[in-house]
Amino acid sequence: MPIHDAYARRTPFEITLPTPDFAGERFPAVLEEADTQGFPGHLTDPSAFALLGEVGAILREIRDADDPPGLIDQYGLLLFQAFGFWRAGHPLYLVSEAAARDAVTKVEPGLDRLPASGTVYLQLPQHLFWVGAEPETPPESLDGFFITWNGGLLTVLAVAGVRPDRAGLSTLPIPSVPVEDLTSMATETMREEGSDFSSTMPGGDLDGLYGVESAGELLKLVARLLPRLLDASDAEVETAPRGSAPEGSNLPFRRISGS
Repeated sequence: MPIHDAYARRTPFEITLPTPDFAGERFPAVLEEADTQGFPGHLTDPSAFALLGEVGAILREIRDADDPPGLIDQYGLLLFQAFGFWRAGHPLYLVSEAAARDAVTKVEPGLDRLPASGTVYLQLPQHLFWVGAEPETPPESLDGFFITWNGGLLTVLAVAGVRPDRAGLSTLPIPSVPVEDLTSMATETMREEGSDFSSTMPGGDLDGLYGVESAGELLKLVARLLPRLLDASDAEVETAPRGSAPEGSNLPFRRISGS
């Protein structure tokens, strides 16, 4: 199966919001309301963020009328990450295939250099990592991770199922964890049989694909990618070509290259 990592693809941030100008038009009001109420947790805690009136209005606007009620929590988590991504200036990082494969096999030191706070979107090579490869769950390609950390706590939202023939996407919420736990997670074995990231898809091993079966594996991958992100923070800023397939992102990005 071809694996695409030539440029950053259209991101969940761009797919979820109704128009390219939506964030700039609506998110300042969210920030103003949070500042007026004077509770810092509104911008750092997803549950508190969802209680803001402006956030509620946006959620009613972006969700489909026929969506099941249970999806509102997933929309809220996605909007929380999208807001943080906008507020941080859209820090988009494309993980090259070489860097992704290196992260699967090797731990890179440097998590102690993580700034006190931040928000990024890490986009993985297309079709390299897969989730839901069980008989009752069709597998979906893992697009990447929204990652936010603040006050010693790290919140991750994995995104999968980004396809040109599909209007939406799938989100995989992961329980928040202390940033200090990432170092041990990078080396911890998450599967009982000890085969983290191995694929159970037919032909997956032959194609060199990876499978991710749990929140623990997702966090392990994040823990192994973050030091590589820090090393790429001064990398050259790139832009995706227009009229490309898959459709390129309109956001500038930096590339995380392999060693």
